[in-house]
Amino acid sequence: MTQTLAILLTGILLLPLQLMWAQKAFECGGDFYLVHNDSNGAHFYSSQTDPSNVNLESLFTINTYNSIDAIGFRITDNLIYGVDTQSSKLLKIGSDGVAEELTVLSGAPMHAGDVSPDGRYLVLVSNDLSLMVKIDLNSSSYDAEFLPITPINSSAPLQCSDVAFLPNTNQLYAYDELTGRLVTINIDNGILNNIFYPVTSYTKQVPALFFDWQRNLFGISRAFGSSASYFSQFSLQGNDVMELDMTNGFDGYLDGCSCPFGVRLEKAVFPEAILPCEDAYYTFIITNYTGENTGGFVLRDNLPPGIDFKSVIYNGLDVEPVISLGNQVILSDFRLPEKIDSLVIQVESDALTTGYFPNQAIIESSSQAFSTLSDNPLTINHQDPTFIELLAAEEDMDLCAEKEKKVYAPSAFSPNGDNVNDIFFLQTANQISFENFEIYNRWGNLAWSIDSGKTNDPIYGWDGISPKDNYLPNGVYAWKAKLIFLDGFSFTYSGSVLLSR
Repeated sequence: MTQTLAILLTGILLLPLQLMWAQKAFECGGDFYLVHNDSNGAHFYSSQTDPSNVNLESLFTINTYNSIDAIGFRITDNLIYGVDTQSSKLLKIGSDGVAEELTVLSGAPMHAGDVSPDGRYLVLVSNDLSLMVKIDLNSSSYDAEFLPITPINSSAPLQCSDVAFLPNTNQLYAYDELTGRLVTINIDNGILNNIFYPVTSYTKQVPALFFDWQRNLFGISRAFGSSASYFSQFSLQGNDVMELDMTNGFDGYLDGCSCPFGVRLEKAVFPEAILPCEDAYYTFIITNYTGENTGGFVLRDNLPPGIDFKSVIYNGLDVEPVISLGNQVILSDFRLPEKIDSLVIQVESDALTTGYFPNQAIIESSSQAFSTLSDNPLTINHQDPTFIELLAAEEDMDLCAEKEKKVYAPSAFSPNGDNVNDIFFLQTANQISFENFEIYNRWGNLAWSIDSGKTNDPIYGWDGISPKDNYLPNGVYAWKAKLIFLDGFSFTYSGSVLLSR
C-alpha cells in the first residue's frame, strides 16, 4: 500500500470516530429498527426487511424513557434520532443504548417522523397531516422550521401514524389510515398528494413505516384497538398490501425506521489542490450494506476538466476500469464485495486549466433499479461533490519540465502473492533507464540489487526476496538507484520502503 493510499484510507476510517465520539454507532446493514414503549422503558429491536424472515432481535432497553417515537436513522453518523413524547426532548440514540438529550421541542408534533436521506433534517408530521416541522440536525441549536401541509384533495380528513423517506430523495411517504391509501409530502413546499395512489380496503393503523434500499415500502400494522401486529409490504405500483403475522404482540407506543442505503459510494481526493503537471489521487470507497455479493453494477466518473487519468494504484474490485477520452473512468458489470473495498487512481493536471472544480461519481444497477451518487466523506453533508483546485504556476516555474525528472517510489509494498502491490519498482513520467538499483537492510547490508533496468516496469523491481531466494523479513529497507534521463542528465536517488507481507 502506498503512502498516499494509507493516508487516504486512514483518514476515511478515522472520520466516523471523529463524528461519533460520544456514542456507539449502529451498523447500516439493511435492517429495520423497532422501538416498543411500555411502563418498563423503550425496547429496541432489529430485523431484516424480508417478509419471509421477520425475526426480531432484541437490542437494548432504555429505562429512562418509555415514550420514544418519530425515530429515523441518520446516515451521516449512523445514529437514530427521535423524540420523547412525554418531555418533548429531541434524542440521539446509539447502538449501545445511550440516549443523548439534544434540545426541547416546543409545539412540534411528536409521533410521526423520519430523517431525510441527506441526514440534514428530522422531519416530524402531525397525525392529521396538517403540520410539518423540519429540525435542522446540522444546526448546533437544532433550528425548527414549521410548515403547513396542504393536501391536493382537502374534502376528507386524514390520519397517519408514521412517515418514511423514499431513499435518496426528498419525497416523504405516509399511509392515510382513514382512506387506506399511500400519500406523499413534498418537504420543500408542504404539498400533500392524496390523489395519486388508489384507495384500498386496508384501513389498519401503521405505527411504523420504512423503506429498504431497493425502495420497497414496509410497515408494522395492526387493527385499531388491537395489539396483534403484522409485517406489511405496500406496493408503490398498485393497491396491493402483503401481510405477514408477527410473533410479537405490541401494545403501547410503537415506531420504526430503517437504514435503506444498501450501497454507499464515497470519493476523496488527495491533495485537494495541485499545480500544473502535478499528481493527485482519487479514492473510491464502495460499501455494500445489503449482506449479499451482488453483480451487474456500473461505476462512472467524469473527472474534472484539466484532470487526466494516469494509472490505477489499487483496485479491490473484480474488473479493470476503462478510460475514455483520458478523463472518463468506467467500471462495467462488476460484483460488489459483501462489505467494503476501494479503487485508487492516480491523475495528473494539465498545464493550462485553473479553477475550483467539483465532481461526483455514480454507481448504478439497471437490474435492481438502483443508483447513487458519490459522497465526500470529509464533510458532514451527504452525497456532496468532491472538490479539487487546480492552481496556476508562477511565471518562472516550468513545472511540467521539472516533472520529467521526478521519481515516484512507493513508501510501502506487500509481497504476499495476491498480485496487489507485490513489487517495489521505480516510476517516472516517461520510461527511462537506471543503473545500480540497490536495496539495503537496517544494518546497512545489501539485501538485493540489479545492475540495470527501466522504470515503470515491475520486471525490474524487488519482490521482497533475497538473491538466495530467501523471503526477507518485514521492516524498513533503504534503496538507491542512478537514473539516466532522456536528455542525458543522470542523478542518484534514494529513499526507504516498508516491506509488509
